[in-house]
Amino acid sequence: MEIACEAAMVKKQMGGRKRKPVHWWSQEIADLRRGSHAAGRGYQRTMKRARRRPQDPQAAQEAAEAHSIYHQQRAHLTKEIKRSKANCWKDLCKEADLQPFGLAYKMVMGKLARKVMPTCPELLSRIVDALFPTQQELAYLFRHREIPTPPQIGAEELLKAAKSREIGKAPGPDGIPAIAVRTIAITYPEAIAKTFNQCLLEHVFPTGWKLQWLVLLPKTGKDSEDPAGYRPLCMISVTVKLFERIIANRLEAEIDSLQGLSELQFGFRKRRSTTDAIRAVVGKAREVIAGKRWHGGTKKYCLVTTLDVKNAFNSARWPSIIAALSRIGVSEYLVSIVVSYFKNRVLLFDTSTGQKRRQVTGGVPQASALGPLLWNVIYDGILRLDTPAGCSIVGFADDIAVVAVHKTLTEVEQNTIETVRRVMCWLQKNGLSLAAHKTESVLISTRKKVETARGVVGTDEIESSPAIKYLGVHLDHRLSFKQHLEETGVKAGRAASVLSGIMANIGGPRQRSRLLICSVVRAIIMYAAQIWAPAMELPTYSRHGANRPSRRWNHHRRPGNPRGGDPT
Repeated sequence: MEIACEAAMVKKQMGGRKRKPVHWWSQEIADLRRGSHAAGRGYQRTMKRARRRPQDPQAAQEAAEAHSIYHQQRAHLTKEIKRSKANCWKDLCKEADLQPFGLAYKMVMGKLARKVMPTCPELLSRIVDALFPTQQELAYLFRHREIPTPPQIGAEELLKAAKSREIGKAPGPDGIPAIAVRTIAITYPEAIAKTFNQCLLEHVFPTGWKLQWLVLLPKTGKDSEDPAGYRPLCMISVTVKLFERIIANRLEAEIDSLQGLSELQFGFRKRRSTTDAIRAVVGKAREVIAGKRWHGGTKKYCLVTTLDVKNAFNSARWPSIIAALSRIGVSEYLVSIVVSYFKNRVLLFDTSTGQKRRQVTGGVPQASALGPLLWNVIYDGILRLDTPAGCSIVGFADDIAVVAVHKTLTEVEQNTIETVRRVMCWLQKNGLSLAAHKTESVLISTRKKVETARGVVGTDEIESSPAIKYLGVHLDHRLSFKQHLEETGVKAGRAASVLSGIMANIGGPRQRSRLLICSVVRAIIMYAAQIWAPAMELPTYSRHGANRPSRRWNHHRRPGNPRGGDPT
C-alpha cells in the first residue's frame, strides 16, 4: 500500500514548518509586494545620498521622485489587498451555502489558529520524559500455556471495521491516508484479512506497527516551557488502527458479555455521554434534597468532589492492564495480542536537528482505536472500590467525581475524606497520582444557611466552593444552575455575534444553510439541557441572557428581508 501511495500521490510532510499563505493571498499581491519593497529600498538609498549631499538639488529631486514612486506602489498594494479580501469574503459567504462548516465557519469561529509545536531538542526531550515516564518492562505470564486457536477474521468483520473509520483522520508515520486503506479493505478484503489472521495465529503484533508519531497540542493559557501545557497525541498508521479496531470490537464484546465494566463508567462507551455522567451525579443530589424537612425528614447533605489525575493516559502501567483483562476473564489469545501490542513500542518526534526516537514503556496511546478500551479496563478498579455508606464514584474517561450523601455535615466530610484516601491508594498502586491542587468540591443542600465542607487530599486541605464546573456544566450549591445559564448565554452570544459576519442581509448563504450554521449557537445553549431544564421554571435574568443576542440580531435586520431573523 505504501508503494502504491508513493506512486499515486505526493506524500504530505509530517511536522512541516512551512507557513501557509492567508486565504486572500494571490500572485498579483506577491508581485506588488515585491515591487513595493524594491521601491522602499530605492527610496532609502536616495534619502541617504540626499543626506550626505545636502547642497545637491539633483539628489533631493531623486529622493522626492523615489518617495512618490514608493508611495504609489504602497497605495496600489494596499488597494489590491483590500479588494482581494473583499472578494474572498464574498466567495466565502457564498461557499457557506455549499459547506456550512467549511472555511468561512472556521475563520469566524477562530478554528484556523496555527498551533506551533516546540522544536528545541532539549525542551522536547524534557517534555517527552515528563509525559511518557519510564516504567518497568512487561512480563507475560501466560506464554507457557497452550492458547486455543483464535476465531478467524472474515470479510464481513473486516468490512464492518473499515467502514466505521472516518476517512478524514490524519495518517500515521507511513503517510498512508485513511481513504486508501478503506478502499483497499473494501476492494480486497481477503488480502488484508489473511495478514491479520496470521498475526492472530502467531499472537504477535508486528514490530513495524508499533511506531507512533508524537503531536503536541498546546493548551490555551499554559506555559510553553511546561510539559503540562501540552496534550500529547500519538498518530498511528491507519492500517494498524484497522487491526486495532477489530481487536477492540472483540474485546468489547467479551467484556460486555462478562459484565466486566462498571455501570458508573461513562467515558469511551457506546450510547453513553457526558450528559449521562452529569445526570448520575445531579440525580443523586436531587434525590437527597427533595424531602420536606431536615429534622425528622429525608433531606440530607450531598458533597460532590471532582478529582484530577496527572497525565493519566500516558502513566497507566501495562502489568495492571494485563492483570485487569485476566481478572475479567478475557480470552487468552486477546490477552496475548495486547501484550505483544505493548512490547517494544517506539515514539517518534521531530526536532530542529532531525527526528528522534524513544522507547515507550507505559500508558495507552491517545488517538488509537484500542487505547480507550484498555484505559477503561484498568480504570474499572477505581470505580469498584469499597466506599463508606452513602458514597459513590462516577467516572468519565479519567475524570472522577466522588458523591457523598449523609444526614450530618461531619459524616459527609469524613466519608469523602476516606473515599478520596482509598482512591489515592489505588492510584499509587497502579502508577498514577492525583493533582491535589485541582481538586474541587461543592456542598449541595437546601438549608437557608450556606455552609461549607472541608476535606483533605494528600497533604492539601480543601474547602467547598459555591459552584464547580463538572464536564462543562456549572453545579452550584442550590442546583439552580444560575451561573451555568449566565455563562452559556455569554458564550452563545459571542458565537452568534461572530457567525453574523457571514450572514449578510444581501447575499450570503440561503436560509437552509443559515439554520444549519446557527445550529452551533443552539448546540451551545442546549448542551446538557436535560440536566438544567428545571432551572428554566424560574423567571430569572439568566434565563433570558441567551435569547438577547438573537433579539439584538433580529432588531438590526431589514423588515422586508425575506430571509428574516434567525429562529435561534
